Amino acid sequence: MNTLQMQCFLSIAENRSFSRTARELYVSQPTLTKHIQHLENELQVLLFDRSKHPIELTGYGELYYQAFSDFFGELKRIRQISLKHNDSFKGTLNIGILSGWKLPAIVQQTLTAFCEIYPDIQLTFENHNIKRILSLLHKEKLDACFIMKDFIPESEDTNYLPLFDVPKYLIYSPKLFPSEKQDITVADMKNEVFFSLYEDDSEEEAGRLIEGRTVTVRFSRDWSGEVDMKVERVGETPENGRVAVVLSSDRYLSETTLLRKQTVELVFDSQTGIRVPTQAVRVEERTVTDPETEEEKQELVTGVYVLVGQQAEFKPVTILAQLEDFALVKSADGSDGKKALRAGDEVILSSVELFDGKVITQP
Repeated sequence: MNTLQMQCFLSIAENRSFSRTARELYVSQPTLTKHIQHLENELQVLLFDRSKHPIELTGYGELYYQAFSDFFGELKRIRQISLKHNDSFKGTLNIGILSGWKLPAIVQQTLTAFCEIYPDIQLTFENHNIKRILSLLHKEKLDACFIMKDFIPESEDTNYLPLFDVPKYLIYSPKLFPSEKQDITVADMKNEVFFSLYEDDSEEEAGRLIEGRTVTVRFSRDWSGEVDMKVERVGETPENGRVAVVLSSDRYLSETTLLRKQTVELVFDSQTGIRVPTQAVRVEERTVTDPETEEEKQELVTGVYVLVGQQAEFKPVTILAQLEDFALVKSADGSDGKKALRAGDEVILSSVELFDGKVITQP
């Protein structure tokens, strides 16, 4: 018997459904069933009456539901006592997340429980591509990350713990194949164009240079400015990882034609947001209202505290991009006028035990 089996049992008892619990915990239903079977074999009792729809707890199940609930409640109390007398559980935990990912419900629940157990540890989240995440881990700029196991190089000296199974789906337009074709294989897709959520580096960026298209070229050495240029030609054979590119433009000719050897940046995408220091970004458990059901629930919300008068006020944000020292954010979707972050707001960098309405005294 282990705590994972006990937690699975409690979740099934509350949901009264194996399939719904499997979706919430991001595990397969056979895996969840196996956990319960092992638990029942060890206890030598049946915990659920599977003939009922929805399933119900047996008499023994009700006894163990109360016992396991009491166990986790007591465990939480013991941890809180330990933390009360131990000052070492303080500081910041930096966590990396793959760009394009939304944290599954089970991870959010785990992080919420973590915040309850370790209230003096602040969680910060950074969104990066896989190479950036592994680089920051290696440099000890990140303490942990949520990524797929397939992305961890075999030679990487990094410890990892499998958390849950993530189903993979192939999404395609019904126009690709006749309606009568049912069994689509990978071989059927070999000549199609795929889009990935995950960024790569220079070789892929070079592939985005397509003849006839326009790209923004940013100069910052002998002349500072941005020029939209047409890609006239892209070299076919890379030389030492480099490709020759011919660009043309009819703007800023007097500034650019005299430039010779220059280092420039090619801007493929741009985002507009508010730049805030990384240390100001916080993740807190907040009561939010579901827009569909209008029910209130507890969720982890990313945001910053700003100074309104002499009081602190939490404003939810969405992180658009994050570097080591600052993050580019925008006001979170659904934020009303008062809660919306605006350019010019005075962001609070750090303070002990921030909360809405706390009076901030400035030196």
